[in-house]
Amino acid sequence: MADIYLSDVDDKVKQKDAYERLSKACYAGYPSACGQKGYLLIKGIGTSKDVEKGMKLLKDNALSGD
Repeated sequence: MADIYLSDVDDKVKQKDAYERLSKACYAGYPSACGQKGYLLIKGIGTSKDVEKGMKLLKDNALSGD
């Protein structure tokens, strides 16, 4: 999902929208969305950079088996 929004990496509106949509999907219980959200957090794409939180989301996604 994030790939669609991030195909134009210079478009800040799409980046923020991707982050918001992934946040909602992660909250709804979709582990892969949490992993993608983690990546965006680590890179600071569409949101403020937060490496620690991003790494936790990636780790949780990996442990979920999704």
